[in-house]
Amino acid sequence: SRTYILSNKLPIEMCMTSNVVCNTVKDYKEHHIKSFLSIEHPCCLSTDDKGVFFSDLSTEYAIASSVFSLSPKQLFDLSYQCIDYIFDDSVKDQLKNLWVD
Repeated sequence: SRTYILSNKLPIEMCMTSNVVCNTVKDYKEHHIKSFLSIEHPCCLSTDDKGVFFSDLSTEYAIASSVFSLSPKQLFDLSYQCIDYIFDDSVKDQLKNLWVD
């Protein structure tokens, strides 16, 4: 449930374009990522099937930046925090080094 997710700070994967195209949300401005970002709940932007939705990860970040007026630092932080949710610790370390370089 939402309460369990929020209280345990479980990260949520968000596929904004997929949700808009499939009409699970009216438009990007109404996307539920907005409420999670406003309370600084961990979210990871993602994409669904690129062949169907014609969106890549860079586009998802550009949309989020534009629609929700995210600063470059907020975009960096949003992408960087996702590294913490990778299961393989050696991959986490490699990616964190890449992000800060």
